[in-house]
Amino acid sequence: DGEDVVEINLGSNNIVGSTIPQELVAFKDTLTVLDLGSSGDDAVDNNPNKLGGTIPAAIGKLELLSRLVLDGNEIEGSIPTGVANNLLNLQELRLGNNRMSGPVPSFGALTSLKTLDLQANQ
Repeated sequence: DGEDVVEINLGSNNIVGSTIPQELVAFKDTLTVLDLGSSGDDAVDNNPNKLGGTIPAAIGKLELLSRLVLDGNEIEGSIPTGVANNLLNLQELRLGNNRMSGPVPSFGALTSLKTLDLQANQ
């Protein structure tokens, strides 16, 4: 029934033309890792994901996340404030190599954050 899902790793699976599903919020009580990224290096990653759209605000409700990896996609828009304010267990945030734009929120509340990758966006 999915209630015990703690990790979703679909990185580098050649997922094209999709958006990040808001339904992931169903795992808010268990999910600690969400990896839908790609390495961004075609020489290494022969099956990069190319998810589009924006990061849904619902991601900010996944408060147990320690890793959020969405790099190497075609995600647009800005970082939802819920990511910067609510994901207090986050240790790794990788949003580089997308098409994101807009202001970068303060990540001061994320005191466990060790890795922040926002490179190569707009």
